[in-house]
Amino acid sequence: MSSDYQKAEPKPEFTVRRKLKFECDNEQQCHRALEHLRNMSAVVSAECEADRLCLKYDAALVQLDQLLDLIEPAGLTLRNGWLDRVRLGFYRMTDRNTYDAARHVPHCCSKSPK
Repeated sequence: MSSDYQKAEPKPEFTVRRKLKFECDNEQQCHRALEHLRNMSAVVSAECEADRLCLKYDAALVQLDQLLDLIEPAGLTLRNGWLDRVRLGFYRMTDRNTYDAARHVPHCCSKSPK
């Protein structure tokens, strides 16, 4: 997986923190998932607390779904409760807004249209 988000340096203004609840059979699964995440330069920090994964990453470089794709092969599965699904949807929306805001090219409002 050689993409831009693995090479670029995270920017503090686009750094977000996410707490995700997982169904984890053993601690080895959590440690394997953390290894995958910590190898990415866009991830600032990743920690496992009981059944919760705490991530801090640059949303301008990587989106939550890309991180989840890295975590799933380690054997962790997201909880599928109502509140968990709502929270995941909110995280996806704010990640997309942050991603778009980082790429926005401002224009001059006082120029006449051509």
